[in-house]
Amino acid sequence: MKRRSLFKVGAVSAFAISSTAAHALTLNPSQKWDGEYDVIIVGAGGAGLGCAIETTDRKLKTLILEKMPFVGGASAICGGQYSAANTPYQIERGIKDDDEHFLKNMLDIGGHVNDPELVKAYIKEALSHFIWLSDHGVHPSMVYAPSGMDVPRAHRFDPAEVVKCMQKYVTDNGAVIMTSTKGERLICDPQTNQICGVKASSKGKDLYFKANKGVLLSAGGFCHNPAMLNRYVPMMKLAAVVAAPGATGDGINMANSLIVGGLNMALEYGADTLDTGYVRASFGYKPNPRHINDFSLIQFSGAILLNKNGQRFAKESLSYKELGNPTLDQPEGLGYAVFDDSIREKAMKSWVGDKVLLEGSDGPNPRAHVFVGKNFADAAAKARLPVEVALKTVEKYNSDIQSKGVDSEFGRDSLSSGYGKPVVIPVDKRIYIMPLTSGLMSTCAGVRITPKAEVINIFGEKIPHLYAAGEMTGGIHGSAYMTGTAFAKAMCYGRIAGRAIAEN
Repeated sequence: MKRRSLFKVGAVSAFAISSTAAHALTLNPSQKWDGEYDVIIVGAGGAGLGCAIETTDRKLKTLILEKMPFVGGASAICGGQYSAANTPYQIERGIKDDDEHFLKNMLDIGGHVNDPELVKAYIKEALSHFIWLSDHGVHPSMVYAPSGMDVPRAHRFDPAEVVKCMQKYVTDNGAVIMTSTKGERLICDPQTNQICGVKASSKGKDLYFKANKGVLLSAGGFCHNPAMLNRYVPMMKLAAVVAAPGATGDGINMANSLIVGGLNMALEYGADTLDTGYVRASFGYKPNPRHINDFSLIQFSGAILLNKNGQRFAKESLSYKELGNPTLDQPEGLGYAVFDDSIREKAMKSWVGDKVLLEGSDGPNPRAHVFVGKNFADAAAKARLPVEVALKTVEKYNSDIQSKGVDSEFGRDSLSSGYGKPVVIPVDKRIYIMPLTSGLMSTCAGVRITPKAEVINIFGEKIPHLYAAGEMTGGIHGSAYMTGTAFAKAMCYGRIAGRAIAEN
């Protein structure tokens, strides 16, 4: 099944039962509301807060429902990379980038199954929101090219700082945020066929909120819904789940209650879906990760990857999303990153995760998850890799890079997606070997939307007054993911949705 996932089958089934909203609640003429607003936002992550920036700027009465006891969702715990082109930060550092180049990179890494119009809308908004953050005192600490891009475009922000800034702005502007309050069902007006409200629950009590202009679904993905993962992407059972705890699919399922678990609010109203067949794990997590940032990007600084048998198994310059599933296919689901001091030092300067994972590993008491040897053979023995096989693998790679600049086995000719040149691994000097696995940090698939964040049903029609943004939407990433586009996409499409709602 291609872009339309198995979720679409459920949506079609729902429409076979009824020509109207299959399981959305029908407005009762005598409905008593617990609150009336212009806009209701389900999910207080980056997308929801982005939407509220626009709606409160336009003096729209705005309610944000968040099922967790805290604000931020996946945006608060992500790596903080924000991909945007032609930013002041890039220009100051002499980095040449533009929208067309950004678009090409995203379509290439997405296998050209992502929607160009959705990508264009995101790219345009990414620069605008970057400037908004700068204007409100939030700035990146660096920009680099970790995955999916051939120029440095991933700006590293402190995600907690971003969320705090946006939350303060919208609440100062009058937005109401109700935490520990779960959005459960959409409410449809049968006379207009418009979404006109949300049924929610809090502390065991049902609540009904009216939305006069629109509802935004921004409730995240379904990483923490084992039933859904097992049903639609069973390979993810092998991956460590490191996503935000609230990512149980509630928003997508507000669109089809026939489907088990999350995603509910959009699908029950017949929303179409995209890209659920492309859910992938992300390579680079230390075994048994406890946090989303227990994550290395060491391969993009020059490390090569071996499996338990001492053999390479993929082109290391691929996106970590493209490396995730091949790693799960290896013995014990592990890839062993092999690198020297120069690669280690570069990685620690480039990525906060590598700084945390590798700090002190060059001293007398290296970290338990890093094997350090006086040379490659010593390190391989400590990592319990077959020394002779592994050494031949590394020596062949080195020979290819020295003689041709590209390896003959997998065609690696860059550090990351065309950026930087591969380097040799000196086998006679100190070598580090770090076992890494794949983790599920996001699903990045789900509801089909227009470039204005309007939700589309299975017949290609807009669902009146229903919008979606963030991880629960499909069509933007396609078959793979560029670093920094999920965090940025959430906030950007939230803002796009807010403006579209205001125009109703």
